[in-house]
Amino acid sequence: MRLSANYASNHDQLQYIATKELMSGNRYILGTIDQETVGITFRVDYFITPELSIQYYGSPFISKGTYSDLKRVTDPENADFENRFDIFQVRCCRMGSTCSMRTGMV
Repeated sequence: MRLSANYASNHDQLQYIATKELMSGNRYILGTIDQETVGITFRVDYFITPELSIQYYGSPFISKGTYSDLKRVTDPENADFENRFDIFQVRCCRMGSTCSMRTGMV
């Protein structure tokens, strides 16, 4: 039997979230993701005879991610990274009112 544990951390500023179809074309929604993944890998070999064996391999994992800085793609080929998208900003809300999102650029 072999057993090993693994951990991975991922920070990606342009994680794809969704595509929205609009009359003017597709709108691509991206976001920043901070993700952590923990898992184990195990393998069990059982020899029934010298010519026959059974092998079991598994690699279960659990992953958690948090999205922030939602953005829409506006100019994917712009040389300046910051000008490729608009970041959505959440407006402050009062008690009992509804919050809405808007882009940071007009």
